[in-house]
Amino acid sequence: TVSFANGTLDLSGQTLDATKGSLFDGTPLPGTILDGTIKLDGGTLNYDATTLSGVTLDGPLDLSADNASVTITNGITFTGSLPEQIIVTGQGSQLSFGDSETLDHAAITLGSNGSTAYFRAGSGLTLGATSSLTIVGGSYLDGALDNQGSISATGGYFVDYSGTTTNEGSISVSDGSTNDYLAGLTNTGTVDIAGSGTSLQINGLDNSGAISIEGGDT
Repeated sequence: TVSFANGTLDLSGQTLDATKGSLFDGTPLPGTILDGTIKLDGGTLNYDATTLSGVTLDGPLDLSADNASVTITNGITFTGSLPEQIIVTGQGSQLSFGDSETLDHAAITLGSNGSTAYFRAGSGLTLGATSSLTIVGGSYLDGALDNQGSISATGGYFVDYSGTTTNEGSISVSDGSTNDYLAGLTNTGTVDIAGSGTSLQINGLDNSGAISIEGGDT
């Protein structure tokens, strides 16, 4: 039985139909959505300080609206055969993780030209081997991130003033991405810095992997 109380929509394993033209298509969703499936199929949801807890998402997680905000707790599952899109490109948009999480089968785009977005890894986020994080424009990261997939920054900048990053996969900084900063990096994978004007500052490096610099700066 689906229930709503105290700002929490408990799907109890049922499906919320937010497909194009449905009742929930375009609906603002503050509060918490718990334990069920959200089916989009061309529809959209307006995430307004929304928590997704133990949710299966059939479609992309779209935070392209300004100040859109989602916190993920108790895992998130994507149903598609290809890595699902997580789009965090709106001005002031934010994707946060409320506890230790593993994010698999996801293709994240963070920031865009002319906007600033936020990616908060919380107490421990593992970016799985089937996931990628592509950073465009201005982006801020924090928390404890373990990258087993791929992170790429193309143009713009990203900064992580207070978090810690462990890289077991790949990190690529290119195309004039400048003023990039990591508060700390433990690297057992690969880090590639390439392109004129590209720069990456690391404040605390423990490296047993491979770091290559081709025309960039460290």
